[in-house]
Amino acid sequence: HSTLHRPRTPRAAASFLRRRSLRVYLGYLPFLALMMLIRWHYQPDGFEQRSIWRSIFLTPHKLVERMLPISWTLTYELFFYLVFAATLFIGRRKALAFWSVFAVAVLYYRFGSDGSLPGAERVRLFWRRDLDGEWWVWWRVVSSPLVLEFIGGVFLAATVERWRYRVWLLPVAAIGIVIAVWQGVAHDMERQVDRPFSFGVASLFVVLALVVLESNGIYRASSRWIAMGDASYTLYLAHIVALGWLALVGFRGWFTSSLGWLGPELYAIGFVAAIWAISLVYYRWVERPLYRGAVAVTGPRR
Repeated sequence: HSTLHRPRTPRAAASFLRRRSLRVYLGYLPFLALMMLIRWHYQPDGFEQRSIWRSIFLTPHKLVERMLPISWTLTYELFFYLVFAATLFIGRRKALAFWSVFAVAVLYYRFGSDGSLPGAERVRLFWRRDLDGEWWVWWRVVSSPLVLEFIGGVFLAATVERWRYRVWLLPVAAIGIVIAVWQGVAHDMERQVDRPFSFGVASLFVVLALVVLESNGIYRASSRWIAMGDASYTLYLAHIVALGWLALVGFRGWFTSSLGWLGPELYAIGFVAAIWAISLVYYRWVERPLYRGAVAVTGPRR
């Protein structure tokens, strides 16, 4: 969406990568450093088993080796940004054709690697020869169905301009959300390989519905909701650090056991409220100024 009406040039690709990299790393590195300090203090033995440099640069590696476990999603995000930036060197139609082929290849591999489709199992066996090595870890990122969620976003952004004023899309989106969520819950599709076909589809319909609502003046997000959306990346990173620290210091166990059957519920409510407040303050006074300053400093000189 952010590149839809901009020139498709090497300079545009470089600008896109620069901004996306700054957004990801400047938000991530402070929480990584905090988690490293916590692990070093409370779990020194486990600290040595984790890969510091790979955690810093977010290169593909095993989950048990990550300093901040949820950072695996950022590895997928960076991979998508790299590929997307490469498509900015070509025309829009060619880029959409490329993403179509990419999606078909991922689907073919996903549903054919068990031997049901010719060639797919051979590809899987080729990469699994290096099961505990570098190439298998990288291949799992490239071939993961999670990439389909990003590709779905590409096609939604490419088509929504034409369809955003069609109010009849609202019931279609509502039905799509219900079916996709039901599919995910009924078939327990929470694994990485299954999620894009259920909750991933539902998220696309949610975005479509919100775009149609805003475009037709039916609903417009308030400044509070926008602020919460802006701070969502901070929340995503901060909550796991806070949960881990509270568990390691024993506060969670003490709090939940001291208040009887209400303990877990009150702890969850209090934690959600506190981490939201912390994320909003941190984003406004630390992360956003840091990002804007870095963009200004690293931007092209006029």
